[in-house]
Amino acid sequence: MPKSVANGTPKMYNRSMSKLILSPYADVYLNLSCEETLFNSFDGEPTLYLWRNHDAIVIGRWQNAWKECDCKRASEDGVKIARRLTGGGAVFHDLGNLNFTFIVSDTDFDIKRQLGVIVSALVRLGTEAVSSGRNDITVNGLKISGNAFRKSGNTALHHGTLLVSGCADKMEKYLRPSPLKLAAKGVDSVRSRIGFLRDINSSIGTADLALSVAKSFSEEYGKLRYIDFDVDRFGKSAEYFSSPDFIFGKNPPCSVNVDIRTSTGVHTVSVDVEKGSIARVGLYSDTLDDDLPDIIVNRLTGIRFNADGIRKAFINATDSRIAEFGQALSEYFDNKIFD
Repeated sequence: MPKSVANGTPKMYNRSMSKLILSPYADVYLNLSCEETLFNSFDGEPTLYLWRNHDAIVIGRWQNAWKECDCKRASEDGVKIARRLTGGGAVFHDLGNLNFTFIVSDTDFDIKRQLGVIVSALVRLGTEAVSSGRNDITVNGLKISGNAFRKSGNTALHHGTLLVSGCADKMEKYLRPSPLKLAAKGVDSVRSRIGFLRDINSSIGTADLALSVAKSFSEEYGKLRYIDFDVDRFGKSAEYFSSPDFIFGKNPPCSVNVDIRTSTGVHTVSVDVEKGSIARVGLYSDTLDDDLPDIIVNRLTGIRFNADGIRKAFINATDSRIAEFGQALSEYFDNKIFD
């Protein structure tokens, strides 16, 4: 919200001015942290923030990471998974994707106006783009930009992607759930036919596009003044955005069913996961060991639903049956979902 002067009167701004921040870093957690800082410290002056990331999957605020992407494969390939603070679907970021963020006052917020800034930037570069559908931007019927929004008090945020170049195979590879038997709550992504601007217009590059977006923003909101990227200030919440508790602990509830075989029989383990922990466990088995199911259920209930949590639940087991079960269950999750 706009800051106030000493007497409590809202500070007035020259409405012919706006801000531009360019991120020199390609780390998704740092860039999300910067965006959050700009949003929380908004002083009333329209702000444009432009940023790019190395390979990353960015899920919406209300989505379940395990349902939206192959977490195991992403981890193996060094692809980061991040959760943003806006709704919408999962997207894949790489250096061929230019991200833009508009932060304006609630009274200035107008989706058509903001999308118009992007459309005019593309038209300036010789590409006939239109806004359509679920607040998307398309060229020749192909989606080249998805957008999401957020408001708090008198501050509004609109951010989106611009697919300049990239690899559709990577999107297909990572933006799908693992083979794990997963029944998860949460908002599913709506898949659209996507396109890359460079395939449509080979002269477009991320640098030229960034300049064009900045020019269009300036024409709409006022002369831009450049703000240095202060990593100490903007990176304060990067650790929060990178924490497993935020990325996976914010997952909506889900249920996981696992089939494993040990020397004691064939077992189906059913776990309900809430806020990143196992809330309930069911064990269905043809085992002849009457005490085994209760022991397994007690060891799993309440632990964190991650690789370390499951391993630690069985690490001190002196009973060979329990140790074998724990090993089989850990290997299953390691091979299917956890890194």
